[in-house]
Amino acid sequence: MAPHCQICGRMIKANTGTIAHHGYKRPGDGWQTASCFGAKFRPYEVACDALPRAIELAEAFKARAELALATMQSSPPAELKYTVDAWGKLATVTRPDGFNPASPTIERHRRGSYESVYRNAIWKLQGDIQGVVADLEYLRKRLADWKVAE
Repeated sequence: MAPHCQICGRMIKANTGTIAHHGYKRPGDGWQTASCFGAKFRPYEVACDALPRAIELAEAFKARAELALATMQSSPPAELKYTVDAWGKLATVTRPDGFNPASPTIERHRRGSYESVYRNAIWKLQGDIQGVVADLEYLRKRLADWKVAE
């Protein structure tokens, strides 16, 4: 039976006893994304030691994202940065006087306005939290289902 990564569950070579680096993508020329967290751990068939650490890191990420979201909603920052072009150039917008983060009329479509940058930052944090909640569910199930392969 081919070895599987503890984290992503994919069949990955483990010629040295640990899972090889995997998960690489080339989103463009000149760089690679990071490898899966399960790289360099033993295969899922013989161990589950990467899962508790991955769960711990995901829980910590979730707590930081929830705190950042609550802070941003209760006390919107005086300035926000946003990317203005494909090269990653940043611009800064300043919170306007009388800004109300709970206002249903917050402008969402005028690129570069404080309101749109703020709303996008809120949506990103909410999406990050939803994503890590799904990841935690998957990782916890994988850990609960683990048993030594025969």
